[in-house]
Amino acid sequence: MLGQLRVSSLALEGKNVEVDVRSLVAEQRLQVRLADKLVLHATVKASDLAAVLAKKVDKLKDVEVDINPAGVQIKGSIPLAGRTVEVNIEGAVTAQRWWTVFSYAAGPDPQCGLGTVAYCRPV
Repeated sequence: MLGQLRVSSLALEGKNVEVDVRSLVAEQRLQVRLADKLVLHATVKASDLAAVLAKKVDKLKDVEVDINPAGVQIKGSIPLAGRTVEVNIEGAVTAQRWWTVFSYAAGPDPQCGLGTVAYCRPV
């Protein structure tokens, strides 16, 4: 699990990594003291991502997630001004230094100019 997100597979790749061996042996907890480079590879199922989004995003209903080599597409609907409005978010998840970044465009047309970058918690 990464927070509340179920992960199918997880691998940590590093270069010149120094770990706290005492924490690893005594507490079974990995604590990295120093590293020149750390890359976390995670495989997440679309259904697991959809379940987390449905729980965490207030009023988002009928969540569908498609994960493919081109990126991530999230569809759903929200109530707005007494109507049901379709939501379409397309983007890509990448890592930049110590942050996970989701770049996206939202709206019926991904080219609508609402593109932005959302920074998630530090990795």
